[in-house]
Amino acid sequence: MESGVLNLQDMIRIVWQPIAETTSQLVRGAEALARNVGDVDIPDLKNRSIALQCLNKALAEAHRLKAFGLFTSVNVEAWMLNDLDQLIREPDGIMVELTEREEMDRPEVFTALQAKGYQFMIDDWPDGFSRNHLKALAHGGMVKISHEYFRSSKQDDLIRDIEDMRVHGMQVVVEGVETDEHWNKAIAVGAEFVQGFHPRLGLPIPLKEFEQRFLK
Repeated sequence: MESGVLNLQDMIRIVWQPIAETTSQLVRGAEALARNVGDVDIPDLKNRSIALQCLNKALAEAHRLKAFGLFTSVNVEAWMLNDLDQLIREPDGIMVELTEREEMDRPEVFTALQAKGYQFMIDDWPDGFSRNHLKALAHGGMVKISHEYFRSSKQDDLIRDIEDMRVHGMQVVVEGVETDEHWNKAIAVGAEFVQGFHPRLGLPIPLKEFEQRFLK
C-alpha cells in the first residue's frame, strides 16, 4: 500500500445501481459504486491504493447478488488488467467494467483473460479511450453508452453506433435513463439494458436495501 494512505474498509461504502432489461423492465444486474461513508463524495480513485480497496470491497459484496442470478459490474482501470486474475479470482457473474480514463491497447491481454472466463464491459462510450477499447475487445462483451452521448444523439445515429457494436458481438447498456421518454428511446435504438435514475430503478443504494427492493 502507498505510504500515507489510510485503510478504507471502514471509511468507504459500496452502493449498487440497478441495471434493467430494456424490454421486460426487470432488473438483471447492478453496478458497484464507491462512496465515502457519511456523504456521497467519490473516493479518489486516481490513487491506486484507494482504487484497489474500493474494488476489494465491491467484490466482497458481489457474491450476494450473484446468488440471486444477477450479474454485477465492478470498475477496473487499465493498469489493473495485468494482475486481474489475482484481483478477481472468481470471475463468474462479474462484468469487468473497464473505465475510459486510461488506454489498454494490448488486445492479447483481453483475449487471454476472456479465455479464462473474464467478461468485459466498456464504460462511458464514446468518451476517453473507450473507442480504442472497443477495437481491442473483439470477442464479445458489453458496451455502456454514456448518458451525455445517449441523450444528445439522434436516434438514427445511435442505431448505427449500436449496429457497429454488434459486429464486435457486444450487448449495449445505455446510461442516464431517467424518464419514460429516455426508456422508450433505449428500446427504439435496440439497447438490451438501461441504467439511470428512472423511478423504476431509483438511486444507487446499499446492498441490503437493494435486496429488499429488487430481490424479495
